Amino acid sequence: MPAVKTLVWILVLTCASAAARAQSATVEFDVTGEHQMTRGDTDESARQLALVDARRKAWGTAVQRLQDRGDVKNLRLTPAQVEAFMATMLEIQQQPTQSAIDAATRTARVRVHGRIDAGVVTRRMAGLRN
Repeated sequence: MPAVKTLVWILVLTCASAAARAQSATVEFDVTGEHQMTRGDTDESARQLALVDARRKAWGTAVQRLQDRGDVKNLRLTPAQVEAFMATMLEIQQQPTQSAIDAATRTARVRVHGRIDAGVVTRRMAGLRN
């Protein structure tokens, strides 16, 4: 009988840990924004415009990755509705060692890392649908 109790506890703990992993699925990615410098651009303004481009790409990547998830598809949200959540749910961090200006092409590049907790986002979107 003690072996059965031990087996049941192992099963319960395994299911609980699997559920915790499924609920806290994190989507992470890196994107690079670019800006071709024109006359009048400073190095700093070019970096800022490249950062804007990187943030736009991160937003699009996060929306696409969420829309590809089965739990989000089941909510039957429009792309615009999913995109609306990105403003508050997406974490973007600039990677300073990845910012550079290519002297030959006069192109500023900024690399950012995006992170979103898909489980939290899905639960919040589902809560608003009800």
